[in-house]
Amino acid sequence: MTVRPDSGQIMRKAPATMWNATFKRSLALALILALSLVALSACGGESDDGGTSPEPVQQPVVSSTTAPAQEPTAASQPAAEPTTAAPADTPEPAVMERKLGEVDGVTFIIGEGSEATFTVGEVLARVPLPIEAVMRTEQLSGEIHLDGRESRITIDLQTLESDQANRDRWARGRLFGQHPMGVFILTDATPLPDGFADGETVTTQITGSVELLGQTIPMTFDIEARDDGDVVLILGKATFTWDDLGVETPSSPAVVSVEDEVRVNVLISARAQ
Repeated sequence: MTVRPDSGQIMRKAPATMWNATFKRSLALALILALSLVALSACGGESDDGGTSPEPVQQPVVSSTTAPAQEPTAASQPAAEPTTAAPADTPEPAVMERKLGEVDGVTFIIGEGSEATFTVGEVLARVPLPIEAVMRTEQLSGEIHLDGRESRITIDLQTLESDQANRDRWARGRLFGQHPMGVFILTDATPLPDGFADGETVTTQITGSVELLGQTIPMTFDIEARDDGDVVLILGKATFTWDDLGVETPSSPAVVSVEDEVRVNVLISARAQ
């Protein structure tokens, strides 16, 4: 015979068992909530009651008077890209302020815009008519004086160019190879013609010489000159012969004949300094 427990005893024990289960679930939820709060605190941020959570350990703290460690110093700065210096950074030679036509004690420096040409007539084998062979260069330097002092103009003969490469090689090599520079010397430009001080173009003659191929050749220059204030323009014209240089008249199979007279034009653009 099987004895069954009393149904009243089962009912009396049930509440205790249910309470125990409810308590365990509440405790588990409380633990989960506590762990969540701890995790949020570790990540930073403000709490609900207005308090500020501690900053993460890895964030650097920089005081108001100390530069950040990663801030580059002047020594560690990369080299700046090169820039074109303004005119004020690289001062140019001082240009003398003077009145129009004032030349006493003034030195005029030859500069940009100056040019020398050598012209000679020739007849080529393949061209029946005479032509003019012109060689020119802008490589001039020197000083000009218009108050009675000597002026010297130096020309780089190795920079002479024409329209024929063979002619250029002959001039630079065979003709001027041993004497690459030529010098024009003007002894005395005074008195200056009337009108020069007023900015007018004037004409005159100046005696001088030219040094070419080791020879010094006396020469008279026909001069045109004008004072523009900031620049003085002078055009000198003269002639010499191959005999004056002690050089035979050039010849080649491509050239039938070459004139003996060589015409020289020297254009000077000079500023007072």
